[in-house]
Amino acid sequence: MRKLSLFIALMAIGTLGWSHNFNVTFRVDMNQQPTVNANGVHVAGNFQAAAGYASDWNPSITQLTDADMDGVYEITVQIPAGSYQYKYINGNAWGQILKNLI
Repeated sequence: MRKLSLFIALMAIGTLGWSHNFNVTFRVDMNQQPTVNANGVHVAGNFQAAAGYASDWNPSITQLTDADMDGVYEITVQIPAGSYQYKYINGNAWGQILKNLI
């Protein structure tokens, strides 16, 4: 029984070691856009729930910022390894999509 418990504990530790999250930075250059929407620049995709947001494909919950005022808006999130789809939105509602990168 002791060997089985040790085996189960080692398997649990090994499984936890495979579930790493990675920092991913979404960055979009808004310098060529005529205006930036008063509601800001957002990104939506199937990564949002994995990053801790309420739901996927929600255009109003993942806002990018331009802290250094260079016209490049960005946000860094932590998500597990995988394949994700996303879209940049000039505003916080579907309408003006900037890029569709898959």
